[in-house]
Amino acid sequence: GLLMGRRAEGLKDDQQLKVSAQLLQANPDISTLWNIRKEVLLHITSPDGKGDVENLETEESKRVLSKDDLLRKELELTQQCLMTNPKSYGAWHHRTWSLQQMDKPD
Repeated sequence: GLLMGRRAEGLKDDQQLKVSAQLLQANPDISTLWNIRKEVLLHITSPDGKGDVENLETEESKRVLSKDDLLRKELELTQQCLMTNPKSYGAWHHRTWSLQQMDKPD
């Protein structure tokens, strides 16, 4: 589908995050979708200058997100997914990964 085609093209952007979030909320047990999110997040938060987290805006607020803000949104997504399926290994694993990536996981 759209997501896999964009992945094959090497696209790592907010559209990938948006589409994968919609699919995961319906079924949080698709590990490929969590992996796509990791790939995108690692790309846009990379410290080598190739990432563009500074240019990533949320549609609802149109404000620029920091790395930790972006990862907090991941925690919100995992929480929503765990409400759908509390035993989702993929959601729990992604939640742990997100916390480990944060500079200040509070």
